[in-house]
Amino acid sequence: MMNKTDAVEDMIILSGIGVSLVDIQTIMSIVLLTFNIIWLLVKLGIKFYRYLKDGKLTKEEIDDLTNDIDNIKKIGGDKNE
Repeated sequence: MMNKTDAVEDMIILSGIGVSLVDIQTIMSIVLLTFNIIWLLVKLGIKFYRYLKDGKLTKEEIDDLTNDIDNIKKIGGDKNE
């Protein structure tokens, strides 16, 4: 037989689990966003290295790199745009 104390305890535990799941989702969103930004920075670095291998940057290469930097700013939520 379940008494009032057990029912209240079960409700508190369930509400704690609900809040914990929201916290886990928030943390996972931040982790995934961080991984995305790191991946884009690595790709940008590789592209920049390949473009500089010949010793000069063309207008098209500079525009491509600028576009990639703008995309990283958008994903990162840059407020200065």
